Amino acid sequence: MVIDLAHTLVRNAYRRSGMQSRYCPLGPCSVHYYDNAHRSPRATIVLLHGLGTSSSTWVKVLPRLARDYRVVAVDLPGFGFSRLTNGKKYLTIGEQVEVFAQLVEALSLPSFRLIGQSFGGWVAARFTVRHQHQVGHLVLINNAGIYYRGVEHVKKLFILNSLGDLRRLLDAMWYRYPWYYRPLAPFILADMKKRRVNDIIASIEEPDFLAEELTSLRIPVSVIWGKRDRLLSEESVNTMRKIILKLDTHFLYEAGHVPQLECPEEFMRVLSQVLERDVHGVD
Repeated sequence: MVIDLAHTLVRNAYRRSGMQSRYCPLGPCSVHYYDNAHRSPRATIVLLHGLGTSSSTWVKVLPRLARDYRVVAVDLPGFGFSRLTNGKKYLTIGEQVEVFAQLVEALSLPSFRLIGQSFGGWVAARFTVRHQHQVGHLVLINNAGIYYRGVEHVKKLFILNSLGDLRRLLDAMWYRYPWYYRPLAPFILADMKKRRVNDIIASIEEPDFLAEELTSLRIPVSVIWGKRDRLLSEESVNTMRKIILKLDTHFLYEAGHVPQLECPEEFMRVLSQVLERDVHGVD
């Protein structure tokens, strides 16, 4: 209930910045997304959030992006205001990618910049491997889904059965976890259980991870990485450097796994530079 209220407050804030709240029925779910339908955008940006959260994760940066870009911020199926149907309890990573591909088709999106953070970065990367003709620039923010030795420990951190489990996860994610979020821990845990995060994590198999597939990418790929991330190793970045042809990396030294929330000013400075560099090269 408390987390649902937080989503509602963010929705109201987004509406004040010109975002419209919309739904698109697709197979096993009704996907909720925000779209500002900008009349003269510099480009179209699509935002995908991380596991256990929603498009509310962009609350500190989305209004700024909406000034110059058409912004489509998606609630992945099972999160935020998106609802699963047909008896589905959760979607696997492969199913998430498939539904997102259907959403892109349903919205008739032009070539766009795809920005994904954490789990959303994983979905974004897997989608782009198969649909890179639609993605002018892929931007990954502390993205999951890259295989490296030791990545298995991340799966263990997402097994959430108690408040202690949740606190260990949050301490790994944040460089400086805000004190005012700490009283919300019981509500966050309840929401994670409702969203079946444990089941989603348990469904992940080794073939879901990305490695050699990324060698096929011929579009620009940018990584923005919170250097203080204790959830995902910087080995992800090292691995991507070896296999992605057009990759550039940007480190934020005072942020952990969620830099768009921890240091939004610095994050926006870097993201603006990344988007500005090729804004005239994509429809």
